[in-house]
Amino acid sequence: MTMPPAATSIARSPCIALILSASLLFAFGLSRMFRKWLFDGFDGVLGDQGDARLIIAVLEHWYRVYSGNWSDWLNPPFLHPERGVLGFTDAYLLYGVVYTPLRLAGADPFTAFMLVMAALSAIGFFGFMRLATADFGVSAGSAAVGAFLFAFANMMIVKVGHPQSYCAMVLPLVCHLTASAFKAERRRPAIVAAAAAGLLHGLIFATAWFTGWFATLFAIIALLTFAALRGADLKQDAAYVISTKRHVLAAWIAGFAIGIVPFLTIHGPVWLQGHRRDFSEVLHFAPAFSDIVNLGHSSWMYRSLMLSTGIIGPPERRFGEFELGFTPGVLIVVIGMMIMLLRSWIRPASRAVETRTVTVIALALALFVCWLLQLNYFGLRPWYAIWALVPGAAAVRTAFRFQIVLNLAAALLVALALDRIRLELRRGPLVAALLAGFLIVEQINRGPVSFSRAEQLAWLQRVPPPPAHCRAFYLAPGVLPTGVSAVAIQSDAMLVAVRFGIPTLNGSSGVFPGEWRLHDPSAPDYVHALRDWSTRHGLAAGLCGLQSRAGAWIDHPP
Repeated sequence: MTMPPAATSIARSPCIALILSASLLFAFGLSRMFRKWLFDGFDGVLGDQGDARLIIAVLEHWYRVYSGNWSDWLNPPFLHPERGVLGFTDAYLLYGVVYTPLRLAGADPFTAFMLVMAALSAIGFFGFMRLATADFGVSAGSAAVGAFLFAFANMMIVKVGHPQSYCAMVLPLVCHLTASAFKAERRRPAIVAAAAAGLLHGLIFATAWFTGWFATLFAIIALLTFAALRGADLKQDAAYVISTKRHVLAAWIAGFAIGIVPFLTIHGPVWLQGHRRDFSEVLHFAPAFSDIVNLGHSSWMYRSLMLSTGIIGPPERRFGEFELGFTPGVLIVVIGMMIMLLRSWIRPASRAVETRTVTVIALALALFVCWLLQLNYFGLRPWYAIWALVPGAAAVRTAFRFQIVLNLAAALLVALALDRIRLELRRGPLVAALLAGFLIVEQINRGPVSFSRAEQLAWLQRVPPPPAHCRAFYLAPGVLPTGVSAVAIQSDAMLVAVRFGIPTLNGSSGVFPGEWRLHDPSAPDYVHALRDWSTRHGLAAGLCGLQSRAGAWIDHPP
């Protein structure tokens, strides 16, 4: 079995027309996903006032650290006086590296955040194109379509409310650097590429650790699948890597070992404290079989179908964790491509195949294995074995976010399928073009959610500096404003804390300190919880309160 000529020959340099087409396709995806920002005076910030502003607060912490205004980098001024708070949530290290120069150049926090997200979309789109053309021999046109399906998929627009998920845009670059290292004939470029790939992979953990963990699990499953497919040839492959390419392997491992240090430093102490997710939490977020095509209520093409068939489900399942399905066209193409590959593979004369073809089959099988692991089989949940045995899995409660990583393999399979159609079918170019157009239109989404940059900047300006004697502050108790969640109010405290460099007892995170019960300022026991926390930690002296939306300080403890 061999891949079609587009996947076996060395990719030709794309012509100017294809470069222009790819650029226009990227511009279309960017204009759709970022339209509330690009076409509304750069006002619409992706996400909601909870998680997105939490991320901006953490990025502001990195800005203060990198610019020398905050030396205690492991302890942003949230959930005071708990230590190691940076490890309670994603640390956004790589985001901060890009964010800080933008802030130093004069961009406000919300604009800098949006520029980081736009940069990620470019990295994901063109990184995918490079991976597909250089390492899998995909034609530039098909690679551009795959890149669109990866960077601007419906699931990405749904999940952009959790901007840490967009860190997946870095994965094609990691894969390409790794492949380039093994293909390089000269030793020095190979070592540099391998070390860079390993380093970047490790740093992803300290940025959005779900992405790093899911990508690593997928890579392990794909490698095991590859090993099984190679059979008797595996020993020869292993000997080649250990002997001829051992410098590449060593450089990759060394780079990863360095890159993982920030993650272990940030999150290691939290893990050692025994924080983990109960499997009941995992079950609460576990997908149903139909969620593989659950696109949510914002899908332009399929919303009515999703509602009429009950795929979207009841209201409690409509908050973005279950609406990460593949569009029907993409799913059909991926399944069809996998069937064709497997049919060719099972033919006795097809077993002696090139490594790249086996790699594609392994990726296709690993994609489906990773999805099937999450389902319920008459009460049997295979994911329980992952949760119980795989390091780090007990900290993952939203396993269906795996889709964001799996979409890289799915988009690659679609790109390969488009080339096969173009080359093997009668009127193949026309069929491939029509199919590509359909797959792109499928991704159009009425989202994403956003909030106003101008309103946020105006609000921050209304909050005066804290009283001179104030050493830490709490959110004042009271009824929440209409339409404002407790998480959004907690993000208020975080943004004010990083703006004035004063710690707050409040905050929002994936993990919370023991005995901390300050989640909702409108709760009946909130004042008691405030007094208990401040007394327990000796914070009464110099403690003041903040009515965040009114911009008023309270000059005494609770």
